[in-house]
Amino acid sequence: MGEDFLYFKFKPINKYLIDSLVTPSLYFPKPDLLNDPFDCQLDVRKAFARAAEVVQGKRKNAFQAALKSNDIFENYSKQFQNLGVCSFSLLANSFDEPLLWSHYADAHKGVSLLYRFTEAYLNNPKEILGVDTVKYDPNILTNWLINSPFQPDDSKFVEELTKVFLTAKSDAWQHEKEARIIRTTNGTLNIPHGCLEQICFGLRTPQPDIELVSKLAREYSGCTKFCKIVHADTDFGITAIEL
Repeated sequence: MGEDFLYFKFKPINKYLIDSLVTPSLYFPKPDLLNDPFDCQLDVRKAFARAAEVVQGKRKNAFQAALKSNDIFENYSKQFQNLGVCSFSLLANSFDEPLLWSHYADAHKGVSLLYRFTEAYLNNPKEILGVDTVKYDPNILTNWLINSPFQPDDSKFVEELTKVFLTAKSDAWQHEKEARIIRTTNGTLNIPHGCLEQICFGLRTPQPDIELVSKLAREYSGCTKFCKIVHADTDFGITAIEL
């Protein structure tokens, strides 16, 4: 039996959160709707051009041939139009991540959701295209094209290039420790009852919101663990206490 995957997601409290609790689900936006305009939007043609200036031999010829034709880049772009990408954080320190609370959880008025997925659930080609961690590097796609063990005419070249394209971010984002679940379609995916394992509330989450979210999560999502962020015993530290 494989290990379970533990993923954190920071969110504001709004209609979309409530809907995802009442009908346990995750939302998979299109790649071009992610908050970073470079995310899943790298210019593959420019990366090929940069790589072609460095590599030699058969690889160089293959890259130059691709650059003379728009077909490969047009077809590649079309592959991503309807994909769905759901992002999470892989946190070593549980809920104690002040930047993510401030950026994604409505300045500590929102929540952090902890999901547990089995390997068997994620290993479902009918629903899930792939699961991977994000790699952070300022030139990750170009460097992969230069150093990849796969030649452009290898059957796995496009598959591996796709993985890099969908999980590449600038190193400015590496504090997020991101992981992604990728689907062939975008929109809402219903998830099994009980996948939402724990909810943590922020420093500023209003008490009425805590009570409402807790009630709905227990009743509809099967969530039984709740905690709240409080100030720790350092000037800027935070920690989570059970509710």
